[in-house]
Amino acid sequence: WTITAPGGRLNTGNVLALQARAGSVEAGDALYRQMVAQAQRADARDALFATEAVMDYAPEELLPRIKAKVMAINSADDMVNPPELHTMEAGIARIPGGARYVLLPADATTRGHYTYEQAAKWSPHLTIFLNGLPAR
Repeated sequence: WTITAPGGRLNTGNVLALQARAGSVEAGDALYRQMVAQAQRADARDALFATEAVMDYAPEELLPRIKAKVMAINSADDMVNPPELHTMEAGIARIPGGARYVLLPADATTRGHYTYEQAAKWSPHLTIFLNGLPAR
């Protein structure tokens, strides 16, 4: 687990950010060692649970039943949910009530699939969305 765990981030992260962070063989090796050390402190069962939880995830048929206001955010460099496949647009279109989709542009500071860990990138969109909801 600890040897292979970094592969997920290395394969689905932003290549520009990885290059900036580890632009040499030595820096790449150091980054990998850091990721292995992180994995050693984590519980492999958490990763297994997360992986198994999405293996048969297929919400498409239930999307028209959603009654809540929905906003989905993705990053243009997300290789786990690649925007080039347009699955988000198709799914959002099936949700009644005007669901919203935001595609964050990729740049040297986004992290691919892990851009969700960067609240500064997506929180302005969330704030606008929440402020547009009716008061309760």
